Amino acid sequence: MGVGKHLPIRGFNGQYDVSVLGDGRVRLPNEVVKQLGPQGGKWVWLATLPDLKALVICPERFWPDWVQWTTKRFTFLETEDGIRALRSTWVRRQWDRKNRILIPDTLMQYAAITIHGRVVLVAFKTHFELWDESSFKEHVAKWKEERPKGKEGGP
Repeated sequence: MGVGKHLPIRGFNGQYDVSVLGDGRVRLPNEVVKQLGPQGGKWVWLATLPDLKALVICPERFWPDWVQWTTKRFTFLETEDGIRALRSTWVRRQWDRKNRILIPDTLMQYAAITIHGRVVLVAFKTHFELWDESSFKEHVAKWKEERPKGKEGGP
């Protein structure tokens, strides 16, 4: 299927404040699990984006679309070295019965996420982003400064 062929009509939505547990797991809020729905399965992909210090959490059913969108957005990823760099961050995970996902240390370091740290889970159409709370606040403040005047909306 091509990009956008099986996206949800509304997409995922919401912003959630969560914590990293002592074992490096993040508990998905019940509302997020409901949005993933029964057809979402329990498998997700964890990844990074070159321009954000955040982690992407993408349900498996949207993974091919996300990969295609990312490679089009960042043309340097179309090279062999670019693909290697991007794919080196990909991790497939399943959440457990308590809706927790284990975040690998390397991805936590990339996004400046710490054990027992506060993180923000932000929903997009096909994926969620997991941010260190202070990094997210800085990102939003920078976006507000740089956006064209008179434009509404937000992350």
